[in-house]
Amino acid sequence: MTNEVKRPASSTEPQTEVALGGRVLLFNDDVHTFDEVIGQLMLALGCAENEAFCFAYDAHTNGSASVFHGKIEECLRVSSTLEAIGLVTQVSCE
Repeated sequence: MTNEVKRPASSTEPQTEVALGGRVLLFNDDVHTFDEVIGQLMLALGCAENEAFCFAYDAHTNGSASVFHGKIEECLRVSSTLEAIGLVTQVSCE
């Protein structure tokens, strides 16, 4: 037997769940057409064509674009969908 004292859980102590947040960066490349990138962004993000175009244009002109912010699990899903056609992404924690 050990001499451990077990402390009962107090109902006054706040129960918090830490959800990691993150973001997905999409990098420009010279391989994919705008139409391919826009289509994949629409699929990954569930966004409209004009929003996907803005993300693609940002990546094209700036070298990269932040295309998604959210829970890390969702970031990984978005990144995986974009990378399915060979797009280059980076997921980072915030």
